[in-house]
Amino acid sequence: MVKMYYYGCVNRPGHFMFSPALEPWLYKCDCPWRAFEAEKLAPHAEGCRKTGICRCAGTEQGVAVIHHKDGWTALSFWDRSVDFRAGSSSTFFAQGDYDFAEMCAFAASQFPTIWKRFSFQVKEWDGVTL
Repeated sequence: MVKMYYYGCVNRPGHFMFSPALEPWLYKCDCPWRAFEAEKLAPHAEGCRKTGICRCAGTEQGVAVIHHKDGWTALSFWDRSVDFRAGSSSTFFAQGDYDFAEMCAFAASQFPTIWKRFSFQVKEWDGVTL
C-alpha cells in the first residue's frame, strides 16, 4: 500500500494533516510539504501570491494540480465541501512519483469517506482556465 496523507477538513471547518485512519498527523507527517505549504498547492494563476484569500481561491472546485517533491506526489484542488470559505482546499500526498489518474485512484481507495463527499468532479487543471 502506498503511504499517504490528507490535508484538509474532516467533518468540520479547519485544515489539518490526517493519516488514512483520519488521525491528525500535523507534526508526524514525513512528506516534504508542511501544513502551511499545503495551502499554497491548489491551482493558482500565474503571478498570484498564492494565498487562501487570493482571487484563485474562489475558482471552480475540483480543478486539480499535481506536484512532485523529494520522492512524493501531491494532488491538490479547491474544495469547499466542508469549509465554505473561498480558500478551502484538499490535498492528498503519496510517497512515490505518480500521475493524476494514479493519485485520484489512491486517494479514493485510502480516503474513501473524504473522496465520496465531493459532489464535484476532480479534474486535472489545463494550466490556463481558472
